[in-house]
Amino acid sequence: MSVSLSDHCTKGYRLPGELSGEMITIGSFKTYFRKSSSSTESEPSKKALVLFTDIFGLTIPNTQLNGDRLGQSLDVDVYVPDLFEGKPLVSQEDMGPFTVHQPGVTLSFKQQLGRAWALLKRLPHLRREITNRPGAVKRRGEAFIKALKEAKHYDRIGIVGYCFGGGVAIHVAATDLVDTIVIIHPSLTSREEVARIRDMWISAATREQYEGVLRAKLEAQDFEIQVYPGTTHGFAVRPNLEIPEVKQAYEGALQQTTKWLQEKL
Repeated sequence: MSVSLSDHCTKGYRLPGELSGEMITIGSFKTYFRKSSSSTESEPSKKALVLFTDIFGLTIPNTQLNGDRLGQSLDVDVYVPDLFEGKPLVSQEDMGPFTVHQPGVTLSFKQQLGRAWALLKRLPHLRREITNRPGAVKRRGEAFIKALKEAKHYDRIGIVGYCFGGGVAIHVAATDLVDTIVIIHPSLTSREEVARIRDMWISAATREQYEGVLRAKLEAQDFEIQVYPGTTHGFAVRPNLEIPEVKQAYEGALQQTTKWLQEKL
């Protein structure tokens, strides 16, 4: 079993809201950072949450906005690193309004032409796609966690990974660098990688992709899978909030993520 890039990976909407954090540098990584509200210079936070973005990197603020909400609810330091070195595979300008929001809804001919044009515009960036191939970005994710642990001395570190970042989170979870992970509609991962993780909560489009291997390999470990019917890939980070079912699933995923991390982080 493997999970590749979905047709919906390059689609979605910008979330409303203003960011409350700042850009800093951790190791060689430009990183969005939101400080815990209770953290002080003499008593810094002992817990950190790292969010790995989707294919858009930091060009849209959605992952950072989710991080702000999670950081406020959990009262932990939040980090969102740029794992694409300033050159994500897709930019906000490439995220057209031709998103299919729910299963069973197909693109119109005009929307299909728009998608084809967006793909053609990516051809000059093939070098960027080679540089940001999954294996390279996964290694950067691991390198970021190592740099964070060297720069800071947290007692606990958790990860949330969306889409492309979900695959990165699964890769890092196979190490002993983090304490718990949440994976939401991940891509670019395999059965072998999933079998190596230790403590996780996952939101997946199809439960059977993960539940069998997890029950077989991780009987002694904690895991939870939540499925949100009526949604497509990307609903938890690039949703159309005007659709009630999608908005409900988006809010539900954030709430469930918060609940898991309150217990595990």
